[in-house]
Formats: sequence, C-alpha cells, structure tokens
Amino acid sequence: MSYSSAVLTVSDGVARGTRTDASGDAAAALLEGAGFEVVARHVVPDEVGDIQRRLRAYVDDEVRFVVT
Repeated sequence: MSYSSAVLTVSDGVARGTRTDASGDAAAALLEGAGFEVVARHVVPDEVGDIQRRLRAYVDDEVRFVVT
C-alpha cells in the first residue's frame, strides 16, 4: 500500500527563482524510496499566509503526509 505525500519547500530564494530546490528534490527522493507516492510539490515564500494556504490545500486534497 502506498500513501500519498507532498513536499512543500518554504524558501524565499527558491520562490523567487534565485536558488534551486535541492532540499525538495532530496525529500521527494527519500519519500519515494520509502514507498510513498509524491503527489504534489510546491514552493512558497517564507510567509505564514502562503504556508497556511498550501497546507490547507493539501488537507482538502486528502494528502496523507507532508514534508516541509
């Protein structure tokens, strides 16, 4: 059985496009290696409202496990 998961990268630099999302890539690879299905990956700036909105969207989409 595979559980749905998501990777949420919180980074101003990645959100602006001035940095690559190496940590998000690593997190997704670790999840997949552990048998999780990564159904979503998003990047948001380090702003509480943006983070809350994305996490709530994952709940609405019934994502079972989120890594930030």
